[in-house]
Amino acid sequence: MSLSDLEQHVLADYLAVQANDLNIATRWYPYGKLALILKDKFSIAVRKFGIKARGRAKPVVKAFLEHLIEKGVWATKQNEFGGRDAPVPA
Repeated sequence: MSLSDLEQHVLADYLAVQANDLNIATRWYPYGKLALILKDKFSIAVRKFGIKARGRAKPVVKAFLEHLIEKGVWATKQNEFGGRDAPVPA
């Protein structure tokens, strides 16, 4: 997914400032619920840039979430003891 210049700035600002504080409970979420959680976090993080930046949070979240899923951030993995490790957001 290609992001516009404004969307790239929204993503860059979130990653540079707020992403270190990203904390989501480690349980299963439907895609839509996870997107809403992240959209709220992005909207709050970029509200200092005005309504246009806040309005572009949805496509940015979609791209960010797709990237995280692609990288296996929420994948359940088998550990060396035969159990399964809970998915931990990065």
